[in-house]
Amino acid sequence: MNKTSIRQMRKVDLKDVSTIMKEAFNSVDQGWSLKDSKIYIDEHQKCSFRLIAEKESKIVGFLIGDKDVDTLIIHSIGVLPEHMGKGIGKALWEGALKYARNSKLDNIRLVADPKSEAFMWYKRMGLKENGWVEMEAKL
Repeated sequence: MNKTSIRQMRKVDLKDVSTIMKEAFNSVDQGWSLKDSKIYIDEHQKCSFRLIAEKESKIVGFLIGDKDVDTLIIHSIGVLPEHMGKGIGKALWEGALKYARNSKLDNIRLVADPKSEAFMWYKRMGLKENGWVEMEAKL
């Protein structure tokens, strides 16, 4: 059995992460283009917490987050569709928990669509709904 390794994201990883984001998010009907993914990754390059999951020296997942006072805010987490359900996301999540604890943070927070497949996964990872709902108006 090949072990998943977790490490800090490097600048050279950004192209692979963009591709994973596109594939992972499109596998759950979010309609991301490679261009959308590259823009998103570029905008989040300076986040304080960025992890990569590798199997056999191939990048198969990522997690991007940032510290805000006493909270680690997870901006995105993605795993290649063919590697979903194999513990990659959980390994990334455990890396986030370790970072938050070592940084003496009190919370981990993210925004999730309650209709998405990921929503139940977040609950299994220990997240609870806090009553806040993201809202928007189309212009």
